[in-house]
Amino acid sequence: ALATQVRERLATGRRVNRPSDNAPAFFLAKSLTERAEDLLAVKDKIGQSISALGGAIAGTEALTDLVRQAKAVATSARGGTAEARQAAAEQFDVIRVQIDTLAADVGFAGLNLLASPPDTLEVEFNERGTSALSIGGSASDAAALGIGVAATDFGNFAADGDIATAIGQLDDAVTALRSTTQRLGSNVSLITTRLDFTENLVNTLETGAGKLVDADLDEEAANLLSVRARDALGIAGLSVARDSERLILQLLGNAS
Repeated sequence: ALATQVRERLATGRRVNRPSDNAPAFFLAKSLTERAEDLLAVKDKIGQSISALGGAIAGTEALTDLVRQAKAVATSARGGTAEARQAAAEQFDVIRVQIDTLAADVGFAGLNLLASPPDTLEVEFNERGTSALSIGGSASDAAALGIGVAATDFGNFAADGDIATAIGQLDDAVTALRSTTQRLGSNVSLITTRLDFTENLVNTLETGAGKLVDADLDEEAANLLSVRARDALGIAGLSVARDSERLILQLLGNAS
């Protein structure tokens, strides 16, 4: 029985493999392991939330670049000919459309924090759903950013005053995008802290469960050697006994 037990422990790496081995340790370890598994699922979802926010931040940065391009186009129209102003206005509106397109494309797993209207990211931090964070998106298409249309709102840049109005709107759009980027980045930092905490908690639970049921492999290996040595001595003892019995029978036979 001892040899079987030792071999099982070496095979499984555990000294408690069933309730009959040690019921309190078995069930407590099972509870710790199950919670660790639940938290691992939560950890994966938290990681996905960080990815969603990262995608949104990349989107705000790309949108900022487009807004700056639009500003450069509008600025270049100042003092230009009517044809140059018209061409600049047309290019401005092309970029404006791209702003709308990009904002609509910034999605992750069906979630878009920059669309109009924007989605809301719900992040749960524990397996019971009692700790969570709700992160609202910010509509970041051209209309939401307050960027007008050159062809209709700015008279195709025919007057420098219209160009100045457009540039003012673009500056405000950059400010709004920066604010969105900072807010989302702050939430990434917060969620990353919770992710690290969850990972550490999972490790703690798994370590605690292991201490309850894991076998000392060095000790079990020594036990196995002891069992084998005992078995070998037993076999040797039987052999000696048989040899002694044979010798006695021979002596008795010679004496007769």
